[in-house]
Amino acid sequence: MDVNWILMAIAPLLIIAIWLIRKRAPGRKVNGDQSLGRLAEVIKSAEIANDGFFRSLELVQKNLEPLIAKGQEAERNRFALTRHLFQYYGR
Repeated sequence: MDVNWILMAIAPLLIIAIWLIRKRAPGRKVNGDQSLGRLAEVIKSAEIANDGFFRSLELVQKNLEPLIAKGQEAERNRFALTRHLFQYYGR
């Protein structure tokens, strides 16, 4: 899998996690246990979103593989037809 795709998938999740942490923390003082609990919640939700993204990515890949194979077969057929036509018409 391409590294750029992985980075593109993880970056928004990290941004959302940071945003959620900052959104919940500014006005209040929380003790360590509460902040760790909230951080665990955010990490768990990011993990779930990440898993869902990669599952959908796998489904897209599975759907594209047959299309790519059909396109490659069509390209081979076009090449064979073109070669045959050039031989037939004496080029």
